[in-house]
Amino acid sequence: MAASPVRMILAGTEPGGAGGIASSLQIWRETLADRGSFAGLVPTHHTGPAARKLALALGAGSTLNGLLAQESPDRTVVVAHGGAWLSLARETRVLSRARRRGFRTVLCLHGDELANYLLGPQKHAILALIQRSDALTVLTPWWGQLLRESGYRGRLFTWPNPMPTIDVAGQPEPSDTPHIVTMTRLVPGKNVDVVLRALEHLPAARLTVAGTGAQDAELRALAARLGIAQRVTFAG
Repeated sequence: MAASPVRMILAGTEPGGAGGIASSLQIWRETLADRGSFAGLVPTHHTGPAARKLALALGAGSTLNGLLAQESPDRTVVVAHGGAWLSLARETRVLSRARRRGFRTVLCLHGDELANYLLGPQKHAILALIQRSDALTVLTPWWGQLLRESGYRGRLFTWPNPMPTIDVAGQPEPSDTPHIVTMTRLVPGKNVDVVLRALEHLPAARLTVAGTGAQDAELRALAARLGIAQRVTFAG
């Protein structure tokens, strides 16, 4: 008899809004639903009106309790997505509640703020917060290395965001000029500079960089130094 698939309750910014976590959660929800593993959503934040933010923050506990009542701790995991200070506080509160009910928990870390926290005076407070989950996931090995060097000793996995399945049937044939697109914040740790250096070795390819951030001017200058500026579009 085949084992039942692991089910996931997701927590984080309400899908449909602006920001990386909202976009990520939308794809997570669709991917899990396609696999029969989606057990529900606990929206804890909204990128819009303050009244909606307050309502979600106050209602997250009851929403979670309602979902947990329908699930079994031996087959359901609560997965929360957090970024900056308030986001981490909201999500770890949800995870702590789930752990008290006997459910396994995972905290998915997003955002370049984490690097600033771990390299600053907030380091120990951040480590105390994230250790409230049974495991952590990060989007790239760079983040994992940073956490280990900062003293995190818990379970840690590199777990990139899922991508939606695209039906390629009926799509036009690719052109002879490859077009690469990277969508991310332009900050250290996102490795956009590596993409630019790779383009130097792909003379027929073009690159579109979609995103903004502190490294914008630095990356534009790098493209110029590498002699690829004419093949790179910074779309913002």
